[in-house]
Amino acid sequence: MDDFPFPKDCLYGAFICSRKPLARIKSLDIRPALASQKIITVISTNAIPKGGTNIGSASIFGSEPLFADSLAECAGQPLGMGVCPLPLQFLELYFYIILDNFSLVFCFV
Repeated sequence: MDDFPFPKDCLYGAFICSRKPLARIKSLDIRPALASQKIITVISTNAIPKGGTNIGSASIFGSEPLFADSLAECAGQPLGMGVCPLPLQFLELYFYIILDNFSLVFCFV
């Protein structure tokens, strides 16, 4: 997407994805990322309002969650999405998000 100019004050997003299949998520601590003041926010299942649902897609076969909650069922499953004002700041986000016994990979959008 580098062949056209981005609008002024554009935000950039990147999915935070699992690297391991069938991995239990013990915790997702985003406080260090937010304290860096380069990360605007991290959206995960914690951002779903009370009474809301974690549905990423629905079909005749059932629904799929938008973000993994307590178990990443497959490698590449989204755990959340980071929002930054500059695209290269996602590299810093990688060092700020802390997951117990878990590996992360970023999928830029």
